[in-house]
Amino acid sequence: MSATWFYLCESEATATNVFCAKAKRQQQQQQQQQQQQQLRQGEIDIGEKR
Repeated sequence: MSATWFYLCESEATATNVFCAKAKRQQQQQQQQQQQQQLRQGEIDIGEKR
């Protein structure tokens, strides 16, 4: 395996990790927003845990 190939693989892996982390963060933010909206609407018992 050449150094160039290794560098490309490393870069691709890093890009994938960044993309996945960003997607996970966005999903968590959406879940929090939905939960807050449901709390405002009285749809969730405050003592309830998921």
